[in-house]
Amino acid sequence: MNCKSRYPLVPGRNQSINHGDASMSVAPAPAPARAPLAPRAPLHGRARLCPRPPRSFHEHYDEHDALVPEISLARLTVHEDDVVGRGAFSECFGGVLDGARPVIVKRYLDVRGRDVRSFYVDDLESARGTRNCDGVCPFAGACGVERWLVWEDVGRTTLEDALVEGGDRAMETVRAALGRRVGEDDATTFRAAFASLARSAASVHAFDFIHRDVKPANAVLHEKESRVVLCDLGACADARTGRNMSGDEAIFDPTYGAPEQFRRVETRGGGFPNLGGLFGGGTRDGGMRLEASGEPPTTMLDAYSLGATLLRCGVPSLRAPGAMERARRDIDACGGDVERWRREVCVPGVNDWSLVDETEAWTTIVRLTKVDPRERWSLERALESDAFLSGA
Repeated sequence: MNCKSRYPLVPGRNQSINHGDASMSVAPAPAPARAPLAPRAPLHGRARLCPRPPRSFHEHYDEHDALVPEISLARLTVHEDDVVGRGAFSECFGGVLDGARPVIVKRYLDVRGRDVRSFYVDDLESARGTRNCDGVCPFAGACGVERWLVWEDVGRTTLEDALVEGGDRAMETVRAALGRRVGEDDATTFRAAFASLARSAASVHAFDFIHRDVKPANAVLHEKESRVVLCDLGACADARTGRNMSGDEAIFDPTYGAPEQFRRVETRGGGFPNLGGLFGGGTRDGGMRLEASGEPPTTMLDAYSLGATLLRCGVPSLRAPGAMERARRDIDACGGDVERWRREVCVPGVNDWSLVDETEAWTTIVRLTKVDPRERWSLERALESDAFLSGA
């Protein structure tokens, strides 16, 4: 039986039971009393999380936003030999929905000592809240009891894939995946891809979410619509409900994370690690560990992460695995000042700055990676006024 019913996204309120090709729902239990919603974190004194967007959650919300499409097991075929990706807590496979629609399915793993169920719920909550957001991979629904999460398969290539596999010719890989004009120059592809990614991140903000993990591996090249969208929304902070809005939450990728999110604490040795590193001809392990700062997340986290992503994509010597990690430690050693890092640390002649200079992306990088979030440009401001992003 093909079941096209929907169920509210509140764990425990409605449990769907699937048996082979049959699906039935148990009557929902009374909803538990909900704690008051945490107040939204104002962005440096402003009442809203971000400036009034052209498309906002409040303008597009209807009763269906509180529901998630329920997919019966009979409708979903999972190809576990088609591995899309694996992580510490989940794995993704290719699949087919209704016999014809290519999808990506995600399953969370049972990891001893970790509350993996909460990761599933976070992922599902974020997918529900951004179902009408065109800046993320389209969510198709949930299948089974906390078993599969399903997204439309819009493309298998991420910016990370393009950088690692393409290297100096990464823009050619991006151009091919997006189906852009053959013979288009790298500067045009670079500008178009990042303007698209910035718009996608800004559209997530318009729904009062903060992605918190913008980086090349989470930027999918949408082959059908020739644009870049975000995936992996499980870490999103939801300003509407307060979910994941605590500054004491786990630290995500520190290579792209905003400096207000964490602090480096010396554990042995002295100074910052890798001063000089890739660019100065020598490495040194300073024994640093990271601690959460306790600062509540704002949209400026995503602005910084996009700036760091832009830096890596725009400078060919940073595209290889590990290169951006070492560069970020060098930048931190310069007080987070990317201009000082480029001027004082980077060895002349080693790095090709032509792409970021020719397109004026360097100015964008500087604006988005300011250490003080009060001085940092928001993505909305950059899309309106920055020459590199607004001109695409």
